[in-house]
Amino acid sequence: MRDFSEPCKLEFLPYHFLLCSASKLGFIKYIDITCGKEIAECKTKRGEATGLARNNQNGIICAAHSNGEVTMWTPNMASKPIVKILSHAASPLTSIAVSKCGTYMATTGKDSRFKIWDIRS
Repeated sequence: MRDFSEPCKLEFLPYHFLLCSASKLGFIKYIDITCGKEIAECKTKRGEATGLARNNQNGIICAAHSNGEVTMWTPNMASKPIVKILSHAASPLTSIAVSKCGTYMATTGKDSRFKIWDIRS
C-alpha cells in the first residue's frame, strides 16, 4: 500500500486476489495481495476517477471519469483501456455500478440522469 500514491477509490477482485486502486493523479494500480507485489499500473490520462466498480463475471475494472466517459481496464492490457464509453456527454459522472451477473452497468451524472448499459458485447 505504500506504493499507492494518493488513492481515492479501492476495489477488490476476490477471485483473482487483486486489489485495485484509482489515484488522484489518474493512475489505476493492481497489487497482488498474496505476495504484495504490484502487478500493473495504468495511466488513464483522464484525471481522477470519480467512480470505480468491478465486473464480477470477468474481473474487469470500470472507471468513471469527470469528462462523462467510462473506461474498462484489465491488468494484462495496462497501456490502454479495453473499452471506452461516452455515457454522459454533457456532464461528469458521479457514480457507476455493475450488476452481479455482469451484464448491465448503471451510470449517473451531474445532469441528474440515470442510464443503464448492456455491456455483454
